[in-house]
Amino acid sequence: MTPPPAFQRHFLPSDEALLPCIANYLLKLGDELRHTLVIVPTAHSGRRLRRFLPEIAGRPILAPLVQTPESAFRPVSGSPAAPKLLWWAAWAETVKVADPSLLRPLFPEVETLSRDSHWALSTARQFTQLKDELAEIDCGFAHTAKFSEEPERWLALEALDQAAIARLKQWGAYCPAESKRQTAVHWSPPADCKRIVLAAVPDAVPLSIRAWQNAVGQVPIDILIHADHEIADHFDDWGKPLPEAWKTTNINFWGDDTDWLNLSPGPHQAAHQTVESCAELDSESVALGIADKAFGPATAEAFSESGWECYDPDGRSLSSLGIWSTLRSLRQLIADPNQFREVPDLLKSPEAPALLELASPLSCARDIDRLTVDSIPQTLSSAIAAAESKKSHPYHPELIEGLHNLDTLLRSARPGKGLEWLGGVLDRLERAPTFPEELKNNFANALDALAQLGRHNSNLPVTEAMDLLLAQVESTRIANDRVGTAIDQLGWLELAYQNSPHLRIVGLHEGLVPDRPTDNGFLTEILRAKLGLRDRAQREARDAYLLNSFVQSRRKEGSVRIFISQADSAGNARQPSRLLLRCPAEQLSDRVMHCFREDLDDAQRVPSYSRGQWHLKIPEGPMVYSPDKPWTLSPSLMRSYLRCPLRFYLERQVGFRRKEFDKRELDAMDFGNLVHGVLEDYGRDEQMRQLASETEINTAFEDLLSDRFSRSFGPRPNLALTIQRESIRRRLSHFASAQAQAFNEGWRIESVELAIGPGDGETPWEHLGRAVKMRIDRIDLHCETGQRRLIDYKSGKAKSPAEGHLENLRASEDNKFLYADPAPNAGGRARSERRWKDLQLPLYAEYARKTWGELPELAYINLPTSASDTGFSVWKGYDDLHDNALAWMQGIVEAIEDGHFEEREQPTQTKNWDPFTALAPDSLSAAFDLE
Repeated sequence: MTPPPAFQRHFLPSDEALLPCIANYLLKLGDELRHTLVIVPTAHSGRRLRRFLPEIAGRPILAPLVQTPESAFRPVSGSPAAPKLLWWAAWAETVKVADPSLLRPLFPEVETLSRDSHWALSTARQFTQLKDELAEIDCGFAHTAKFSEEPERWLALEALDQAAIARLKQWGAYCPAESKRQTAVHWSPPADCKRIVLAAVPDAVPLSIRAWQNAVGQVPIDILIHADHEIADHFDDWGKPLPEAWKTTNINFWGDDTDWLNLSPGPHQAAHQTVESCAELDSESVALGIADKAFGPATAEAFSESGWECYDPDGRSLSSLGIWSTLRSLRQLIADPNQFREVPDLLKSPEAPALLELASPLSCARDIDRLTVDSIPQTLSSAIAAAESKKSHPYHPELIEGLHNLDTLLRSARPGKGLEWLGGVLDRLERAPTFPEELKNNFANALDALAQLGRHNSNLPVTEAMDLLLAQVESTRIANDRVGTAIDQLGWLELAYQNSPHLRIVGLHEGLVPDRPTDNGFLTEILRAKLGLRDRAQREARDAYLLNSFVQSRRKEGSVRIFISQADSAGNARQPSRLLLRCPAEQLSDRVMHCFREDLDDAQRVPSYSRGQWHLKIPEGPMVYSPDKPWTLSPSLMRSYLRCPLRFYLERQVGFRRKEFDKRELDAMDFGNLVHGVLEDYGRDEQMRQLASETEINTAFEDLLSDRFSRSFGPRPNLALTIQRESIRRRLSHFASAQAQAFNEGWRIESVELAIGPGDGETPWEHLGRAVKMRIDRIDLHCETGQRRLIDYKSGKAKSPAEGHLENLRASEDNKFLYADPAPNAGGRARSERRWKDLQLPLYAEYARKTWGELPELAYINLPTSASDTGFSVWKGYDDLHDNALAWMQGIVEAIEDGHFEEREQPTQTKNWDPFTALAPDSLSAAFDLE
């Protein structure tokens, strides 16, 4: 498309900032400026130009009309062009009912497609996006078929497109892509326009150029190019960089590579390096570009910590806000009103008070977490039943009211009333204080489009209406608060109009600059080139020109620093942009070595606990355990201290405890507690514990398990719980044989769940001057010898009591965590010295010795998955260890009282379940600055 003589290219000096050059050019137009249409690359560029013109003029001026290239084909307000929601709906209905022969070129296995509403909407969005992209080169599906090696696919799309267009016409609307093309064909300059200026627009789409051609013979068109006239042949007549010319053009940075190109392991190091590079500068003189959006949060955080608040003109995506999660949860609940999975998040959302008319949302949010953990409800109705049936420590009435209100709201979405219901829900959400203003118009427009659709489809399901609404508002950007902003975070294309002398670009990574065209499976690179769509070569030419422009315009005054990283915050690999390798051949080797170094200092990696706007901190003062109240001695306390004194202190004194709010199945503790509960019920029943037959014992176990499970999880537990119930049933079935054998050997259950402690209904006992709190799972008494056996249940991997209580000393610890002499070898069989890792059964034994005058027999009842490992495991030879165990108890008490809370390194195999691993994988001591 060669412009007529009325078109004139003007080259602006490359060693000067672009924005002042454009402003000076426009100001020279004098009074004609107010009758000038200025085309700028982006909306942000337009805002910058409008603010800068009066600033450089030194006086108020009548600003010109400033537009982006898209304005040349954007349908005007009030046009019959269908909103995207209606366009998607037309396509979705079309592909749902299309003849299989028409879909087969697109979906070879069309017979296996479900063709449900979700598939239809997803397909509609893909194909309408494809047509939208083709429309920007004034092209349709039928025309594309002439250039494709698979014309049948494009002809099938053309047939579907015509059917969708016909459907839209029935609904009184027009295809948006066709409307764009028609708008461009009939475009003309504004009535009072006397000149058009393309102000350094490096990548105008062909449809815009098609529209501007209509101005031929009406007004002159000036094309401004930020480059020296010597390289005029590097651009086409419209100022677009030519791929052939820029393919081999070097980008000439000045100075050594280490002066301007910085490589770091991750985004946090890159962000801190960026801040350091601005240490001697003021914010007005710095332009900050974020080429890789994934690096934006870390960069903003680093600048904020240093006193410069960042502002992102692009705003936040709707998907990053809580309102989006609320809408998504509501959509899932509409599809299945009796599910429970989405209920906790919805009740805890900031929008819940407005949506469900809650007066005390905090109480509701707190208790829904407790309900989820305690009862693991599978349906909304079972959650309501569980909440209402709780007698001890009942739930807050606000939770029960919130659950009922949600149930009523979901059930009111009746067929035929869906749009009315959806309007009411959106009206409630808009009253929430967190509701973004930007969404109000989008919601209103979406509801108008749905109402138009509803006039032709009165049976539109609420789920489909909600899907269409979410798709319509998904791309909404939410403006950030600019108050107190010191520096803007700009995208790659926004940097051209930044005239600050010092440029900092973060994340100039391959695949982002130059960016890759969206891979939709239809438009290959070859086909893009044939059609004239923006392909990789054109994108690379544009970005090479822009980077070169950024650099050369700051050569006389200013600086350019680029920061790249080996990985993003999620650990995904990043590579430097190919543009950074545009250098003379003699420099290429050194540049590659610099960009792909492997000698980065791992010690500089930022640990996870220092990321984000939070810090780990222990209360001021000496580390003393429970100084305000006497503490009780318990097996769990000693086990926790033996594992790691610092973890013990953080969990029990400071209150660092991991909480789980989204349980779908029993965790290890819940699983064990359920097994304990069944065996407790068995042991408390006088008749059951006299059973001697394996069959009768097994039947009793099954009845008790069924009763407990139903009371806890309702009549319809989910698949995970059902599998876990079967696992417990099998374990108890295996144990029935061992229980029958023990009974026939003369052992009788004397007591179960014996509670020892200072509380009401507990048996008081002290050891080492402290009250003891513990619960003995089971005490058996031999009916002939009178010997007692104290038992602890183990539902995990089978082990002997010795294996559960003792471990080998670690050579690396150098006796640091010994609290008495090492445990003596049992019968001389142990090969190395051992330390205690648990003192549960020894504490039981000491209680028995003090209560009944002799040491009891100690045992585990192992209840693993394997039948062969199930049964009683008696601790033989324990008597020789008892005095040493008592010495260790004494040593632990003294160490706690003296404030010894050092960190003990955890074995690799324990880190999978250690709650502190994710919080501070490097070192807890470092995380709390205790080293």
